[in-house]
Amino acid sequence: MFRINTVPPIIMSLFLQLNTDPVVHELYEKKMAPPNKPYYNRDVALVKMRKEHFAFHTEPLKVYPQIRETYTEKEKCDLTEVVIFSPEYCYIALPWASPYKEAIAIA
Repeated sequence: MFRINTVPPIIMSLFLQLNTDPVVHELYEKKMAPPNKPYYNRDVALVKMRKEHFAFHTEPLKVYPQIRETYTEKEKCDLTEVVIFSPEYCYIALPWASPYKEAIAIA
């Protein structure tokens, strides 16, 4: 049996509205919906990942640097990434010669 950590409940409800996958909704009902406690801060969740069967749902770009600094090479190799929600891509319409084009592309 494993436990799961996720984003704060208000954000999770928005993710669920966007996702039609029945497996994701079943996972939510069994592991994240009340009375489960699905939210831990990142530091606690990373420790739990090391010591327990624990899944941590977060933005990879936010957690990878912390994993790189604190996990051993073997611990890193033992991790598995499962995509629950596909990334949402955002676009901004800009005029062709906009001075903001490069700044937005970098951000």
